[in-house]
Amino acid sequence: MSKEKEILEIERIKSVLEHHFERYMSYKYDSKTASRKKDRERASDQMITLADYLQKTLYNPLISSAIIDENQFQFEDFWKYVESDMPSYLIKIDSLLENLKSNKND
Repeated sequence: MSKEKEILEIERIKSVLEHHFERYMSYKYDSKTASRKKDRERASDQMITLADYLQKTLYNPLISSAIIDENQFQFEDFWKYVESDMPSYLIKIDSLLENLKSNKND
């Protein structure tokens, strides 16, 4: 894959991750504040579904190489840690993109 295509693919994935993370946070809010129990339960189910999707997306080799580093990368019960872990993953993806863009002509 050329560097240009790799950059475009990582940007696309990052955009997808940001969108689904925003939806996750919205459902998290609804899961705590919805007036009906049925709506709170539905929002909780949606949160877990979105966390699963985020986790699968993070397994993409283009992305996983940026977020693993030398640190422990724990996906067990990922849905519990989405809110705390995703912002740092997105920052690492941004760093990867900046690095690739700066070295694009090499």
